[in-house]
Amino acid sequence: AETWHQQNQERTTMKKNVLIVLALLFCFRYSVQPVFAEVTPPEVHQKGQQIKDVLTLLSKEMGISFTYSRTIDVDDVSPREVYFQAATLHSKTAKLMFEFISEEGQPIDEYKIDAVPADVLLLLNESKQYLAKVASTLNLNIDGIRLQKIDLKAGPKEVFQLIVHLNRLTNQLLDFKFSPAEAHQKITESIAIASAILQTYPLASAVFYPEQRSSGKTPTEVYQRLAAMYRDLTVLFVKFDKSCLLLGDSETRRQNVQPSDVYDLAVLFASQLRYWHSLLPNKSKIRQSYYPGKVVPSDVYQRLSILSKQINELMRLNNVTKIAG
Repeated sequence: AETWHQQNQERTTMKKNVLIVLALLFCFRYSVQPVFAEVTPPEVHQKGQQIKDVLTLLSKEMGISFTYSRTIDVDDVSPREVYFQAATLHSKTAKLMFEFISEEGQPIDEYKIDAVPADVLLLLNESKQYLAKVASTLNLNIDGIRLQKIDLKAGPKEVFQLIVHLNRLTNQLLDFKFSPAEAHQKITESIAIASAILQTYPLASAVFYPEQRSSGKTPTEVYQRLAAMYRDLTVLFVKFDKSCLLLGDSETRRQNVQPSDVYDLAVLFASQLRYWHSLLPNKSKIRQSYYPGKVVPSDVYQRLSILSKQINELMRLNNVTKIAG
């Protein structure tokens, strides 16, 4: 009888614990998530400003003076496009953390085509955690870096511009900076996505060969060509009445470009194509792109020629013309 009573008490305790867990899950689902889902662009911008302050503190301790570039010229930005730039920052801060403590960052299992500000904030929080670990190894306390006053006027455009700026700053702190190889791989990803899109057109050309390689190309020339190609891509989005970040004409004339800047723009290009691909019925699978090994800007420029021919073919198939200039 005593054993039965003890077992009965254990079953009762177990039932209570199960009920507590279920109650907590209920509260998390219906209380925490709605609050998190209501994250606004100004709040994301505020977190980005805090990360900027952390990067500034790290740069001083590392003895690195930041060089600054003109703010990227964009308009009509959506949370989707901000998300992919935040994913880039996530990878760059993870790389910085690895250089200091040999700890891998948390990989992004699946990129969200339909991202909202809350998804961006999550990536920024993880980026800040990576930077906090770097600061800890340098005996720096970032707890005193508080959130600045929120800018209620900050929208997706301002958040996008800030995160691109953070990407540029983070790259300057890396020993092994983002190189032409990363840009080459990201452009190859765009080629694979464009190929999958073209396969949905019965009359599309299927094979495109690169143009002859030109020596002596610079990251600036690669960036300017990619920016011009991106502006042509937006014409297709306008035709299909789909939202798309618009890149200012001044980006086709940007100077003093680093390979990291090319990579950031290549991320934007690939994300737009991936969004287009996600909207297609009966779409083909996207081929995986691989790291090419050591390459130089001239190789990246040549690789762009394939993507350029694909975009031209998509424009021909959809009866749209290039942007003048």
